[in-house]
Amino acid sequence: MGRTAAILEPSLLTSPITIQSIVTLVFFVTYIVFQPPSTVIIRKIGPRIHLALITLLWGAIMIGMGFVKVWNQLAALRIILGILEAGFFPSSIYLLSTWYTRCKLASPFSPFARG
Repeated sequence: MGRTAAILEPSLLTSPITIQSIVTLVFFVTYIVFQPPSTVIIRKIGPRIHLALITLLWGAIMIGMGFVKVWNQLAALRIILGILEAGFFPSSIYLLSTWYTRCKLASPFSPFARG
């Protein structure tokens, strides 16, 4: 069995390591792709409404993850979670920048930067 045959083997697509990789990958892809559009939406509707909506939907998605039966459902919820989480960081920073001057923004921003 050559290397190509091993890649096309159906059991590799359903192995736990592959499923975990797919579920993780779809989250980060949507997180990266949807961060710039989320920044534009924040400017249009404001950070207060944006953060409230993201937090509410984020909680609903996390509760929904407790009821998944197959990994496809988990991957779909991780896609939606990536879209929602992509807007959280820029919205939080934008909200902080409306409260503080540019010189004093470093202190409240540091907990976000540390992770």
